[in-house]
Amino acid sequence: MITIADYKEICQENAVLENDISVLINALASGNKPELITFLVENRLKTAVSSSASNTLFAQRMRESLFKTISLIGTPRTLNAMTSAFKGMDEETKNAISAKPFRDQKMHNYEFMEDRGRSLFNRVYSKHC
Repeated sequence: MITIADYKEICQENAVLENDISVLINALASGNKPELITFLVENRLKTAVSSSASNTLFAQRMRESLFKTISLIGTPRTLNAMTSAFKGMDEETKNAISAKPFRDQKMHNYEFMEDRGRSLFNRVYSKHC
């Protein structure tokens, strides 16, 4: 079993590796370990290289990645993870997060989305038809 001490060591060694921390947060969410998520977020936001803008970007990306896991790990675990993540944030970062989804404006064009989906489908499945 992994302990908080193990996560402290991971955070100290990989504090600037955004993707590693985000993957770890999603893994902890799927394992229903919200208390460790709070620690990771607090540690990430307190790193010396963090600026207000990078903290906000990290929080937005983390929120979006957790939202995307709802269908995989379930709503309760995702909400537990989200609640724990926000416990680890300071008020400045919480207030700076946009209420809008972290997506490109092209995603509101449904024809673009359909073309993109058909293109992916054809690349994946055309070899098998």
